[in-house]
Amino acid sequence: MFYVHHAGTPKPPEDSRVVLIGPDRLAQMVMDAGLCQWLIEKVS
Repeated sequence: MFYVHHAGTPKPPEDSRVVLIGPDRLAQMVMDAGLCQWLIEKVS
């Protein structure tokens, strides 16, 4: 499971199958996937 958060620092998950994704990592994932233009269009 992915837990995506935009602010603060959540408590580390007890289950190793849970992946925390913060704003910096999410931004890098968007860039790596080439989704910048898609994201700009979605929020406009």
